Amino acid sequence: MTDRKKIPLFLACIPMLALASGLCNNAGIKTHFYLWELLLDGKTILLAALFFLILKPGALKHEAQKRGVFTWSLPRVLGAFMIPALIAGITLGAGLLAKKVSFANPDNGATLLLTMIFDIPAVFIFSITTVFVEEYVFRGYVLRELLKSGAPLAALAVSSALWALYAIVEVLPLEEFSWMSAGLLIFYYIAVGIAASGLYTVSRSLWVSYAFRIGVMTVTPSILSGVTGVTDAFFTTDTMSFYGDGIISSCLLMLFFAVFFSAARNRPAEGDSAFP
Repeated sequence: MTDRKKIPLFLACIPMLALASGLCNNAGIKTHFYLWELLLDGKTILLAALFFLILKPGALKHEAQKRGVFTWSLPRVLGAFMIPALIAGITLGAGLLAKKVSFANPDNGATLLLTMIFDIPAVFIFSITTVFVEEYVFRGYVLRELLKSGAPLAALAVSSALWALYAIVEVLPLEEFSWMSAGLLIFYYIAVGIAASGLYTVSRSLWVSYAFRIGVMTVTPSILSGVTGVTDAFFTTDTMSFYGDGIISSCLLMLFFAVFFSAARNRPAEGDSAFP
């Protein structure tokens, strides 16, 4: 269990962490380092430390169980991982029909495909120290606590916006910065947060939302180029609507998973539910 009196303070610290991380990035201060292959992010370490400060002694195992750490389903995990490919595929199809997307013909395309396939298991394992921590805090804790207010849409919006603010410093400033591209990327991050929240609510498992996030990180930028300047994708476009992290992808994420989120909230709890 956590100390509910400290929740507002914890939420207020999240934008401060994001601001501090952004300032470090702009100043060229390194905040990432590796322990063997495990990525350790100073921002994520501080986030986890703040969470432990509001965690009551001896409550870690109970908290982890309640928030879906031990809930595992391989079909759901694989399905969640493939959702970004589905979203990118729909966006790609629309772009090809509109003649706004073209095949990038990357050098050594077969090697690129094989590298992506073999890298995915590694990313899934070694992102435990970053992405899974974020999922635990933002979906397992922040979302769940905000849901207790009885305003599910507000809880969804606030938790997703906080996560987007926290995560956006990893990709800003963009290589070719503009307020339009920055706004588009923020919109995409919020949509990813909403999608992850919807999946977590439906599955009651952090591993499902985690697998979805890994798909977003690995599959989407390999299929379609995006705002962040990724160039080794199989298809490319100069139109913001058809970016892998563009308008169509963001709207599809928000449309599909806002519906799932609402449906899951009305579903009767089964067993040890992760939700109030």
